[in-house]
Amino acid sequence: MVRAARFLALALLPLVLAGAARAEALVQLTLRGRVMVEGGAPVEVNVDFWDGTQTKSTSLRLHVANGTSASDVGRLLAGRLRRAGAELEDPAEGGVAEPLLANLFVHGATRVSLRLGYGLWSSVTVCEGVPQSLRVLPPQAEQGDLRLAIGISTFLTHTRTSARVDLALDVKPDAEPSEICERLFEQALAKGLQSERSTADRWTPTKVTDGAQLTGCSIDLAAQRGDWGLEVVLGEPRGR
Repeated sequence: MVRAARFLALALLPLVLAGAARAEALVQLTLRGRVMVEGGAPVEVNVDFWDGTQTKSTSLRLHVANGTSASDVGRLLAGRLRRAGAELEDPAEGGVAEPLLANLFVHGATRVSLRLGYGLWSSVTVCEGVPQSLRVLPPQAEQGDLRLAIGISTFLTHTRTSARVDLALDVKPDAEPSEICERLFEQALAKGLQSERSTADRWTPTKVTDGAQLTGCSIDLAAQRGDWGLEVVLGEPRGR
């Protein structure tokens, strides 16, 4: 009886750990640049996170002055997240911040969406897996080209080897979200990465043809002009 109970506990352990890992989903939000337009510009960043019992939302929707830096916006967002109860790390705290760079690591993130531009741009990194879906939205008020770069880390268990898959698109301001999604799907397939489209404008990496695990994913919107939008969904933790 004791042996059976021990076997059951060991069998369930991976499931428990998987749920815990999902509950501790770590997302790195990187902001770069500085607002460079007379009269200032709008900034929008939204973060949903799991606080252990429920999903909470924090929004930063502001019109900021000309010259506002990435680190300024990062500090504002960190303050709002903490007041809402989020657990986060800001490597610049207690040291000398780089004005044109901000990095926030948010624990238990379930969704990140943003719309920047006017000299600010961003990366969203899923540090311990891949997103449930991602969606790129064209600019609205300020037009500009986009360099979309996605890097995905992989790990092949039986050989204990790490690798990566890199995707990159040059996108025009008038591109439709469904077109961007289709191009990602086709380029990923050509590089041995299988993916899905839950809707016409949402893309999800799923697996590599060699069977390797997908262990991390970074989405970089490199656009000094153009208020491009990005939505990255991770979903609520399992086993809650």
